[in-house]
Formats: sequence, structure tokens, C-alpha cells
Amino acid sequence: MSGDLQKWMSTGRFMQEHLDWWKDYLETFSRRKERPNVPLPTNFPKFKIPKKQTPTLESNVTDVIDKHFKKCQKKSVIRLVKKRR
Repeated sequence: MSGDLQKWMSTGRFMQEHLDWWKDYLETFSRRKERPNVPLPTNFPKFKIPKKQTPTLESNVTDVIDKHFKKCQKKSVIRLVKKRR
């Protein structure tokens, strides 16, 4: 990444202060000798597919849904009384 910094600076993606910050960061990062304390992926628990659960709704919710469904299926009756002008 340090090799790309000058290229990014020449294309106008960085200002001088950004370049200085990245150089300082990369220098302090390379001086670190210890590894971060991160668990290995093999230490994580295995993924288990969850059991299928049937969704449950309260009775008042199902009643409202049924009522709305019946209302949507009801045929509309339109009667023309008089021609519009």
C-alpha cells in the first residue's frame, strides 16, 4: 500500500495531509510485533440451520386480515344515475 500512496497523490485523490497521515500510520503499523487478539474462525461455533417455525398471529389480527380480504373480493356495484355534463 505504501507504494500506491504516491500514485494516489499524483491522481489527486489525496491531499498532502492525507499522505502524511497514511505514511505515519503504515510506519507505526509495521513496527508492531504482536498480533491482534482475534479468535480463529475454527473457534467459532458451527452454524446450525434453525428449525422451521410456523408464524402465529393474534386472533384479532387474523380477524382484521380476513375482513379486509373479504372486502377486497366483494364486487362493486356502480349505478349511473345521470349523465355528467
